[in-house]
Amino acid sequence: MNSFTISQLEQFSGIKAHTIRIWEKRYNALRPNRSLGNTRNYDGHQLKRLLNIASLIEGESQVSKFCLLSDEELAIKVIEKFERSNSDETDASNYILQLTAAGINYDANTFDLIYKHAAKRFDIITLYKLVIIPLLNRVGILWAGERIPPSQEHFISNLILQKIHAATNALPPRKKSDETWTLCLPEGEFHEIGLLFSHFMLCQAGKNSIYLGCNLPFDALISTVQEVQATHILVFFIHYDQPEKVQEYINSLIFKFKGCKILVSGNVRLISKLNLDEKVDWIKTVDDFILKL
Repeated sequence: MNSFTISQLEQFSGIKAHTIRIWEKRYNALRPNRSLGNTRNYDGHQLKRLLNIASLIEGESQVSKFCLLSDEELAIKVIEKFERSNSDETDASNYILQLTAAGINYDANTFDLIYKHAAKRFDIITLYKLVIIPLLNRVGILWAGERIPPSQEHFISNLILQKIHAATNALPPRKKSDETWTLCLPEGEFHEIGLLFSHFMLCQAGKNSIYLGCNLPFDALISTVQEVQATHILVFFIHYDQPEKVQEYINSLIFKFKGCKILVSGNVRLISKLNLDEKVDWIKTVDDFILKL
């Protein structure tokens, strides 16, 4: 997909469509293509340019200054701003815009460069909270609304998975722990970024973490928990399944492993409809999980 409507540009950038049109008319900020029906459409290059401009402006007086710059000059200004900025909230917003632009354009090199800048600015847990989660939420909403194809969502998700794997592998060897955690996504669940980051946090905290990944059959989880003598079971539920089905899954875990602490996380709308007793903890945020560790 390399053609975007002005409404899609608004969703990606947060800049209102009528404002984009004004910038085009006054400053020649973008050069949209025209369909046979004379409808504006924009390619990935134009989207990236808009996201660069959106990253840089901090007031109406700066709009003309940045709209008149070349693409190369804009890219240099963005990097310079990252290097001198000291505002967490502003930095995070800019990183989200830039990572989105790189992902939409399948530009792994730029994605890696921006991510490295962000990793210098924030520790990895803060980076995950302020940048990665909002980025994934934005991409997920755009994908669910069929604003971007699955390939772009997968491309961005896989780049993030690579970063989390690298951060986990860079941790020092873990010492023996009294706690053994098993982590999984049930059958039919494939979005593992949150689960994988939980694995990173457990390893960082010195816990013994057994990462079983996505789409795990229930019997396989049972046998692993028994084999490793797990003290904790963490399960993520991402898509909205039937609450009754998920409740049965959790009840089976409670019945089978009375001595294990069971933790669930993921889809708030789904988990809020479950009957969770005192044996089950609902991890709603990264900070919730930090408290558990």
